[in-house]
Amino acid sequence: MNSAAGVSWKRSTASKVVAQETVTTRAGTFDTFKIEVTCDFQSPKNPAKKFQEVLQTWYAPSIDHWVKQSSVTRADGRVRSKVTSELVDYGRR
Repeated sequence: MNSAAGVSWKRSTASKVVAQETVTTRAGTFDTFKIEVTCDFQSPKNPAKKFQEVLQTWYAPSIDHWVKQSSVTRADGRVRSKVTSELVDYGRR
């Protein structure tokens, strides 16, 4: 709920590990688990108003951190945003 704007959404979320992959970024090469999270949002006031966000995360247990993330948001059957981030540097303290 966004109380400042007076908007609320009903959210349904599902997460699963979909693959094991080796991912190379500027920070190095990592063995990862690819985790996919799907969030479906629907307006309680207007059930026809809905959107979906799919977040994919490549998590490397060896560094206990993600090395790549990708997010796609769709509304009305169209891609509204698409963002990808990658780890560019890594070091141990």
